[in-house]
Order: sequence, then C-alpha cells, then structure tokens
Amino acid sequence: MGEARISGGGGDPVDHTGFVRAEATWKLDLYGKLAREKEAAFARLEASYADVDVWRLLFVDEVVTAYMDMRYGQELIRIIQRVLKSREDTLVATRKLQESGGAGELEVAQTEALVLRTASTVPDARIFFVRMVNRIAALAGTTDLVQREDLDVKAPQPQPSIKVLKTGVPGDLIRNRPDIIYAEKKLAEAVALLGVAEADLYPNMGVTGNIGLSNSGAGFEPVAGFIRLNFDLPIFDLPVRKGKVETAKGLITERQAAWEKEVVLAVEEVRNSLFALDQNTIAVEKSVDAEKAAATVLKIARSAYAEGKVSFLQVLDAERAFLDSQNALALDRRNRAVDFVDLNVALGGSFPAT
Repeated sequence: MGEARISGGGGDPVDHTGFVRAEATWKLDLYGKLAREKEAAFARLEASYADVDVWRLLFVDEVVTAYMDMRYGQELIRIIQRVLKSREDTLVATRKLQESGGAGELEVAQTEALVLRTASTVPDARIFFVRMVNRIAALAGTTDLVQREDLDVKAPQPQPSIKVLKTGVPGDLIRNRPDIIYAEKKLAEAVALLGVAEADLYPNMGVTGNIGLSNSGAGFEPVAGFIRLNFDLPIFDLPVRKGKVETAKGLITERQAAWEKEVVLAVEEVRNSLFALDQNTIAVEKSVDAEKAAATVLKIARSAYAEGKVSFLQVLDAERAFLDSQNALALDRRNRAVDFVDLNVALGGSFPAT
C-alpha cells in the first residue's frame, strides 16, 4: 500500500520562481494488517446501515400501531353513537308504555339516566381518537391540522391479510432482522480488529521517498531528495501488543455473545407474536358470533318489553351485553391487527440486509 503528497511554495510572480516537494510512502503488508483494517472499516459501515434500519423499523412499527389505535378509537365512537341511538329508542318506547300504564316513572328516569350516561362517554372516545391523530402527525413531522380532516373519515378497522403472511424459517431471521445484522457486523469488525492486533506482533517494513524541485525561471531542477527504508520492530513494546491481542479476543467473545442473544430474542419474539396472532384471530371469530347473539337477544328483549312480557331491567341487561360485545369485538380486532404488525416487525419487516 502506498500514499503520496505534493507541496509547493516560495513562488515569485515577478521572477517566476518557486519550488515543489513530492513525497511518497509505500508499506509492505506482509501480515495483512492493512487488509484487516479495511475489513474492520467496511464492517463498521455495514453496521451503521443496519443500525439505521433498526430505527426505521421501530419508527414504522410505532406509526402503524398508532394508526391501528386511531381506527380503534374511531370504531369506539361509532359504537357509542349506535348504542346511544338504541337507548334513545328505548326511552321513546318506555315513554309510550308509561302513557298506556305499562311503565312507571322510575323506568323512564332510569332510561333517561342511561341515555345521558352513554352520551357522556362520547368525549372520552373522541379525545382518544384525536390524540392518536396528533400522534401520527407528530411522527410524520407535521403540524398541519388538515391532516386530522384527512384521517377523520368513515373507515373500518384494518383487517390483516393473514393468509399471505410468510413467516419463513429461523434462518431468514438472520438475513432479515436488522438488529441481528448489526450484531453480526459488529462481530465481524471485532474479528478484523483481532487480525490487526496480531499483525502488529510482527515486523513491518515500508519505504519513503522525497524529492524537491526548484524553478529558477528556466524550468524545474532537482535540488534535494532521499529514500528511506522504515522498519517497525516489536521489541520493547511487545507485551503491550500482546495485551491488545487479548483485548481483541475478549471483544470477539463479547460481541459473539451479543449476536447469539439477538438471535435467541428474535426467535422468542416471533414465537410470541405468532401465538398472539393466532389467539386473537380466534378471539375475533368468537367476538363476531357473540355480537350477533347479543344483537338477537336485544331485539327479542325490546319486542317482549313493548308487549309487557319482560321487565325493564332485562332490556337494560340486553343493551349492556350488546355494548360489551361490540367493545370486545373492536378491541379484539385492534389487538389482532397490532399482533400482525408486531409479527412482521419480529420477522424483520420489509427491509433487506444492506
């Protein structure tokens, strides 16, 4: 490996005089020190790229999760509004029964209180929704309030395409997870640095040459120069160099343990995410059936109450069960969507190894 430097000065614009000095150095890489330094630098560069991908993946995860929560909050608002309309209808029916003598003042008052209590929960749901909208805007780096209008539209909760999900094999984690790639490149850097430290245990040789040229107006002429042979012999500082070798070996052990830890944690995250996604998929299916059953019960209870066959408390119980089933379904859908995102993040997302 070689390097060269050229310098000049002393010029006179009148006499057109000056000088130029050129120096070149060539190092003989007998034991691969320079090559290993290059490997270490390249590994550091790749590790920095992988580190960027780690933060990019975490950022995407946070944005998508906030979006899932936003749609969940929006669904809660719709549920409350539907329940509020249902209870207002119940209030109308109760007043009609009161006129005909089928219901008393207590039942009417209870229904009115239930309507007001339901209406009081709308602001909390809207606060949660707006917070998620603002969170997305903050993550996007914007303060434009128009973004809220773009997001505040009638959109259903996201439904993940589980059938097209490809989990791959454990070996794919090593190729796709940026945190594993980062740990791998840091380990590669440590191995290369060990090679640098071991090369320092042996003599190094290099050649340095220098030549000076002077311009007296008639042209450049050599005025001085030398050639020097350089030797680096590890005699007096050999114990220090051996200590650096041991330090480099310790660094390899440390980074290998870090790499193994990342692999084990990645496998754990994938397994947990797969199981959670499977269980929440089952929960969504059961919640759908539960909501349909609760809606049927509520319909029957209202009809029976209008005919005076059941008590008002039975209607209230049916309404509470219907509300609970709707809330549970919305939450299960939110959890399933978040689990789907978490699984994709655990698998390494869509960022290839750089």
